Amino acid sequence: MTLPDNFDVSSIDFNALYQGGQLVEGVDLPSIPWDIGAAQPVVIEAERAGRFQGAVVDVGCGLGDNAMYLAGQGHQVTGIDVAAEAIEQARQRAIEQGVNVEFVVADATRLDGFDGRFDSVLDAACYHCLNEDARHEYAAALHRATRPDALLNLFCFPASDSGLGAIFGVSEE
Repeated sequence: MTLPDNFDVSSIDFNALYQGGQLVEGVDLPSIPWDIGAAQPVVIEAERAGRFQGAVVDVGCGLGDNAMYLAGQGHQVTGIDVAAEAIEQARQRAIEQGVNVEFVVADATRLDGFDGRFDSVLDAACYHCLNEDARHEYAAALHRATRPDALLNLFCFPASDSGLGAIFGVSEE
């Protein structure tokens, strides 16, 4: 995938992508790259390692496969995404699979109405889609939305000098 020279992470239109359009104007994707029709392997590994407890929020849940997997493992899960189309599709998938997950359209940088609600956080590729200012707002929103001693499970592209890591990468620090 080649992105335009003037690419700005805040220009990503996730709702358009879930409606069959372009993620970034001028960049055609044959499918949604992260939609593998199942939970991400790293999420399965984290769940097996006991990284989720109590009420779980899946931030940037997209089509909901990770949230549905966690719910299927007995967790109380709320999936949030800013893309209303993704949430609608996630709700439909959950109904079809007979899985109980609350899916909500919400802004990850605000998380209004969720104060002190969650014991665990799953972020499987939301953080790296935010610009620096939004990352600070997101961290503050997560702090408000979680209970003391909440567990954060953050999976994102590692920083690198080329490819997606150069655009979306996050350093370990």
